[in-house]
Amino acid sequence: TGFSSKPKDYIEKYWIPYFNVLKVCTNYAECGYESDFPWKLTSGGRMLVQVANTTTRSPFITSDGITYIISTGSGTDSPNVYDPSSMIIIDINGGKTPNTAGKDVFVFERVKSKGILPYGYTTSTDTINSNCSKNNNSNTAGYACAAKIIRDGWQFTKDYPW
Repeated sequence: TGFSSKPKDYIEKYWIPYFNVLKVCTNYAECGYESDFPWKLTSGGRMLVQVANTTTRSPFITSDGITYIISTGSGTDSPNVYDPSSMIIIDINGGKTPNTAGKDVFVFERVKSKGILPYGYTTSTDTINSNCSKNNNSNTAGYACAAKIIRDGWQFTKDYPW
């Protein structure tokens, strides 16, 4: 539900009632970031995802300091297809560093008829491990780190890149 909603309407209906929200941000600075593209991939490259965009995403900060960046739009019917219109980025310490995938930034996706899944969740363990690696140079390097943690029993195992 909510795939065709405007970002502000979507978070007001499906998220804000269930979280202790301190602030809904309209731009990166209001969320405490130094730029509109603050996050890094596990490889060190830049994540090409904006913090705020009034037509596609509306971030909010909760009382525990977590920033949620929820994209709305068409969404995807199948997981693991890189679709920025269905992404949810959770930055566990908001605008504070390191702002790096797999360290303090984790990527999820909204999947029609399935709900919210960690990016890469339905792929093989080898694919997840390859994505959640400092040696991956793709434009989604580190997106599957939440899936790796879950697949590893909610633990940081010895092969976790950090």
